Amino acid sequence: MQGNTLPNTRSLRLLGLTFDHKLNWKEHIKKLKATSSKKLNIIKSVCHFKWDADRKTLLILYNSLIQSTLDYGSIIYSLTNQNTLKTINIVQNAGIRMSIGAFKSSPVDSMMCEAHCLPLYIRQKYLITKFAAKKMTTPQIGIIRTISNPYHEHLLKPLYIKLHDILEEISFNISNIKPKETFSTIPPWNTNHIEANTELIKFNKYDTPHSLIINTFYEIINTEFKNYYHVHTDASKQHTKPVSPLPTGMKIVSIN
Repeated sequence: MQGNTLPNTRSLRLLGLTFDHKLNWKEHIKKLKATSSKKLNIIKSVCHFKWDADRKTLLILYNSLIQSTLDYGSIIYSLTNQNTLKTINIVQNAGIRMSIGAFKSSPVDSMMCEAHCLPLYIRQKYLITKFAAKKMTTPQIGIIRTISNPYHEHLLKPLYIKLHDILEEISFNISNIKPKETFSTIPPWNTNHIEANTELIKFNKYDTPHSLIINTFYEIINTEFKNYYHVHTDASKQHTKPVSPLPTGMKIVSIN
């Protein structure tokens, strides 16, 4: 490239993920286990009797240091075979065991229940389903077609197969998810004209009963803006009493 010879490498690290030449993610999972094991030393030090951290603090440390590391990229690397994935189960089990003070002989399922944590294989299913549901609500036609259409000849086909195995297991039709409604991308300061209701200006909040202002406010909303989206904003505030009456608040509405 540009007169330079590109080196031939068996793995490439990109955005925190290590791609090997066989795309079986063994190299990435090996590095992931080594990185997470180093972070276990922090929990091991904090749970020592000299620090005497409680269970809640240790679980927060586990989720922020270990679980977040294992979650990153799990949507992709979880497509490898289960024997390879079992190597990082040891890290999760060790982190939870130290966080809750369990014995080495404690059953793994009992530790997960006591720590309110999901096993990695279930959490990976949850993250894949969450990713697919989120993409179904956004107008990205290519990804939606990959997720929802069967037999799509694309590089993400393994993800499609695993996703639909999960959906079949929980009996959920992902096509029923509707795209979320989108609002105008034009900022309000670029609009030609903004209509504002200023009827509340006639009230001075220091001299007018609060119930009267509230009742008038809802009367305006229910009569003039009944079929509008309601977006509530913060009210205007001043620490000193104003000389002239000020609006008691602000209401921004956009038509349905």
